[in-house]
Amino acid sequence: MFKLHVVQAEYGDCFLVQFGQPTRPHFLLLDGGPPLTYERHLLPQLSAIAADGGRLDLAIVSHVDNDHLAGVLDLLRDLRRQRAQGAPETVGIDALWHNAFGQTVGSGNDFEPRLQALVEAPETTPPLSQTATTVQSIAAGHELRLHAIALGTDINPGFRRGVVVAEDPPLVRTLDNLRLHIVGPTRPCLEELKREWQSWLERSEASLPAGDPFALAQADRSIPNLSSIAVLAEADDHTILFAGDSRGDHLLQGLQQADLLDEDGCLHVDVFKLPHHGSARSISRNLLQKVTAETYVISANGRSEHPDLASLIWIVESARARRQPVKIVVTNETFSTARLVKDYVPHMHGYQLTVMDKGAHAMALPLAD
Repeated sequence: MFKLHVVQAEYGDCFLVQFGQPTRPHFLLLDGGPPLTYERHLLPQLSAIAADGGRLDLAIVSHVDNDHLAGVLDLLRDLRRQRAQGAPETVGIDALWHNAFGQTVGSGNDFEPRLQALVEAPETTPPLSQTATTVQSIAAGHELRLHAIALGTDINPGFRRGVVVAEDPPLVRTLDNLRLHIVGPTRPCLEELKREWQSWLERSEASLPAGDPFALAQADRSIPNLSSIAVLAEADDHTILFAGDSRGDHLLQGLQQADLLDEDGCLHVDVFKLPHHGSARSISRNLLQKVTAETYVISANGRSEHPDLASLIWIVESARARRQPVKIVVTNETFSTARLVKDYVPHMHGYQLTVMDKGAHAMALPLAD
């Protein structure tokens, strides 16, 4: 059995993977969405799992951005409160994969205090919104780790130095009939990202004495994205690629290192969960020509213009070039999805667009019985 449950997470990501045998299902949670996702949409799914005697074999937080982490943090807070009160717990969790900022990008440097100083500097009043959000997310990641330790949940078990990083030779973890190929982050990508952070911090700090609000605003918008855990999930001869918020070039590097690309540098999967909510900053036409799928999943609600119309067009044009009908599954209708349907009529361009029902907690995509 292999089934993907796409949980309504508005502008964030939240997914449940069901695997194992129909009589003995197992579950993996990948990200928890932004604030309110847990209580509005994820909690009913987890409660149903627990009511049937199930638990989470694994929870993965791809990275510390709030739109991926908050729901898992709310779950762990809830579990600690329930345990302290001797109340029934929402669901059991066997293990957690989560890389704290200080273990990866912030390892061996002073990035965290420098970020905090940027937010608190008098010249940045009102505070830099994106930078402040990043600082808050890093702190939330630390809190998540502390809750997991208090609950006795294994954190990154079996990984060298306790950090989930794609290695060479490739790393694969097995849970019942599910195989997880670790494709990100790779160590070279983390080193590259550290260099980007160093450069960004130096530029941002240099702009403070000048008090140039335009320069500060531009720096704030260009803050480097945090590196994501990315995995290829495989069960019963079917595959799902979860890209988190990975950059497209980093994702291709990780797939190549994991020996998952063919001789032409391509990979075909059943389901491709697009990086960064369909942002054209993380996706390229080249990526969608190299990594193809039967179904493309995008979790977004139009915030930050996600998904970008360009990303949707690249999916359609890439599929049409290879003469393959495809499905695009989105959690919410947005300006971009409406424009796509208008400009690229589905039945004329060989694709099907599915939007999650309004008010629904989740949508199931079965891959294998």
